[in-house]
Amino acid sequence: MSLNLINVDQKKLVISIGLYSFFGLFFAYYFQYIENYPPCKLCLYQRIPYFVSIIITLLYALNVFDKRILISLLGLDFLASFLISGFHFGVEQKFWEYSSGCTSNIDNFENIDQLRNFLEKTEIVKCDEVILSFFGISMAAGNMLISLLLSIILIIFIKKEFSK
Repeated sequence: MSLNLINVDQKKLVISIGLYSFFGLFFAYYFQYIENYPPCKLCLYQRIPYFVSIIITLLYALNVFDKRILISLLGLDFLASFLISGFHFGVEQKFWEYSSGCTSNIDNFENIDQLRNFLEKTEIVKCDEVILSFFGISMAAGNMLISLLLSIILIIFIKKEFSK
């Protein structure tokens, strides 16, 4: 008995992933700017594969490169997304530590009031604290699970395409 996990045509798969990436970024920016949940540094890193995915999808739609290469790049992209979000999930769960330095564009302060005003306006978001979750699943954990699922789907699809 063979299990056919991927019975979708290539174009629908790539467009679906591109739309998922677009709405994933929309969701992240909505919660950042509308709901006022500031992202930590690792949250920002998790957005990078989504931008890359959108670019790959656009290149696919424009028929610029070999489509099998672009689908392979999508697979690697979501594998990277899985690794980044998995690392963030591990930091949230205190499996390992991640220390990120805070930086500012102000080198020195002329007086204590200027420093106090700066600190009051600066949002400090820690990577090891979950500030938003759905049904007990943090955004990093959800991203990790979805990225793993998409990686597996794309790997199976790539294997199917390259065996033709």
